[in-house]
Amino acid sequence: SYSFCTLLRNMEIGDSVGASVCGFSPSGEWFHRVHMDEVLIRSSNTLEVRKGKCDDAVDDVAWCPKEEYLLCIVGLRDVVQVLSTKDMQEVMRVDEGVGGLKAAFWSADGAAFATINRALTRCTVWSGDGSASNYISHPKSVTPLHCHARDMSRTSLLTRNAAADCIYTTDSTLRTVLHTFTPNTSDAAALLYTPAAHLVVFDGLFKELLFEVYDGSRLLASVPQNPLNGSSLVWELTPDAGFLLIGTSREMLMVYETATYGLVDVISLQAKARGVLREQGGGAPYVGPYDEILKRDEIGGVTHLTVCGDYVAYVCKSCKDYIWVVRVVDFTAECVLRQIGSVRSIAFQKGKSTNLPDVTHLAVASSSPSIYFWQPSTCSYASTPFTPTKIIWRPVSSKDRALLLLADTTANVMCLALP
Repeated sequence: SYSFCTLLRNMEIGDSVGASVCGFSPSGEWFHRVHMDEVLIRSSNTLEVRKGKCDDAVDDVAWCPKEEYLLCIVGLRDVVQVLSTKDMQEVMRVDEGVGGLKAAFWSADGAAFATINRALTRCTVWSGDGSASNYISHPKSVTPLHCHARDMSRTSLLTRNAAADCIYTTDSTLRTVLHTFTPNTSDAAALLYTPAAHLVVFDGLFKELLFEVYDGSRLLASVPQNPLNGSSLVWELTPDAGFLLIGTSREMLMVYETATYGLVDVISLQAKARGVLREQGGGAPYVGPYDEILKRDEIGGVTHLTVCGDYVAYVCKSCKDYIWVVRVVDFTAECVLRQIGSVRSIAFQKGKSTNLPDVTHLAVASSSPSIYFWQPSTCSYASTPFTPTKIIWRPVSSKDRALLLLADTTANVMCLALP
């Protein structure tokens, strides 16, 4: 029932080393795969292959929003190489030199990119013609933590020193600073833009605050640390951005409404589901009665969290072989999925496809060489030649077929096509 459109093993390049670097382009028309100093992109529709080569092992790859270029980070040489996706030839390079390269990312409009120096307190913006401008040069450490507004009109970047954090918000080109402000968080750990262009700043230490919300530099809401929260930070927005879900170290999901940023619900593992779907040897599931699986001495945080339009799925540290599926409409448990072995990755498909009338697909990778799929009406699985640890769904639109990339911690990557 599931067909392999292609299997990329070692990419015909050489021996495997390190974790697999792979992913889809923003539109889903291409996917990339890295092995050592080789970068390969493949068309999701025609499977056309284009190969490029960098100076040394590539640590990460970032697609230009317009998909014209690839930003390749070569950490061993502190170099960023920009490859054209047309012929995979280098069109530009930046050598950070003294201090080393810490991170690099594209501007929201895709016309420029920024490099962050590891030792120097500097962030440099580079345009396609090779010109550069420093827009942050203060006695602060520039962090790789950044996020773009959903309409791509602005970007926020976090800097910090021993005294306090500071957030810089720029326009889509990264060249014009719109405003700066100092959040009240003890140690900012994540940034998130809502559809209303409000910036959510998550606290990393959880001493007093859980998160703050800003409109520009104006504080809109300050959500205090709740005794139930714990210190874990796993979060997701529902697709309609109506709710923000935060996983805690106490194995709970805190549900906040983005209209008011008030707490509306707490999802606990004690909520009983209709039944437990048990995965048998070979992947075939069956429905069994809900048993007392919650009486565990160990308490661990939420380790995996994924959301689609109708459901939320999450895994906790103390129940590594169980997946809780919760309905978004009322935040009650739908079912519990029990896997053979610890769950390594879960991911809902997001979006709509005419090829998939029911787009509620939850993909699960556990300790067996297979991929398990859950839908509200059925379950199924597909065997894989290796044990996946990473699941990446293709961004889908109305005309796309459903694809997902599976990867392990070495050099195995495969693309799986759903019928």
